[in-house]
Amino acid sequence: MHKVCAFAVALLLTTAAGPLAEAAPSGNKKLAKKLFEKGELFYQQGDFPKALSYYKRAHKTLRHPAFIFNIAQCHRQLKHWTKALFFYRLFLSERPSAPNRVEVRRRIQDMAAKAAAQDALSKQVGRVSIITTPEGAAVRVDKFSGPAAGTTPVILSLSAGAHLVLIHKPGYEKMHKTVTVKSGGIAMITVTLKPLVAPRRVEPRRVESRRVKSRWVEPGGVAPRRALAPDPGTTLAPASRAYKPFWKRWWFWSGVAVSAVAVGLGSIAGTIALSEADNYLTEGNAESYNEAKKTARIADAMLLSGAVVAIATTIGAVIIHGRYKKKLRERVNPVTVTPACGARGCGVFVYGRF
Repeated sequence: MHKVCAFAVALLLTTAAGPLAEAAPSGNKKLAKKLFEKGELFYQQGDFPKALSYYKRAHKTLRHPAFIFNIAQCHRQLKHWTKALFFYRLFLSERPSAPNRVEVRRRIQDMAAKAAAQDALSKQVGRVSIITTPEGAAVRVDKFSGPAAGTTPVILSLSAGAHLVLIHKPGYEKMHKTVTVKSGGIAMITVTLKPLVAPRRVEPRRVESRRVKSRWVEPGGVAPRRALAPDPGTTLAPASRAYKPFWKRWWFWSGVAVSAVAVGLGSIAGTIALSEADNYLTEGNAESYNEAKKTARIADAMLLSGAVVAIATTIGAVIIHGRYKKKLRERVNPVTVTPACGARGCGVFVYGRF
């Protein structure tokens, strides 16, 4: 790497840099040198994509063989064998008598061999069959984002070698599988997706606020030692919660809103239909007549729908209101008096809700 830096700097600073560099404006030279120095900084940090970007910008600003050599070096580090081979050959065509020409020829041979091996490997193709339960999962190969390669069940054609397969379906856990593809063969992946388990919600325990009291009253007015009480297993549901009035129920206001919207839209459609009919009568346009008929049918349908919803809402409100009033009448006298007999004699059993 240091040989590369020294070689590029020498080519930039020496007077034997070539006629193109000598003819270039001084401003381009300064900018090219600045871009080259930034590229060298990223190259020394191992950030080859950024270094490649700055080398290309420097070469675009000032055409020079040194930049071509550095571009080839970056492609070699990034394992872009074909591109590295191209730029090494371009460098020798620009500077056939370069001091490092022996090293560059050795690089060319190495890149040519690796490019041929990569091309041969890419021609070796196998297939992978991916089946999931349930179906419809997105499949990505050797990447975690971007467009999916397919949706299960699917058969993919992949180059020979090891591949990472990511399987994901909304509502299920992501699955990662490593598969080795052989040339001309087919590999199988069969998985059962696990659904995501939502945290269980614990409902708060409701505490009954009503108290149930009972008392045994003897004819003499003295309470016995053992008072009769209702079965502790029975519970009393508040009537006001079981039968809410209709104006406190969601379906009543939903029905009112739906009927109002339907009637409003029907009225608007009717107005449009009348306008189209007037155009037909005044201008005799057949198209206006057809539009008037179509809009009139829409208006009739909307008005009929609004009327049906309004009638259904009214009937429901009447029924619920009748039940609600009945419960209110039952709660007027919550105290129940029942004759009963005990060990000391007969009396009455008083039961009430307070």
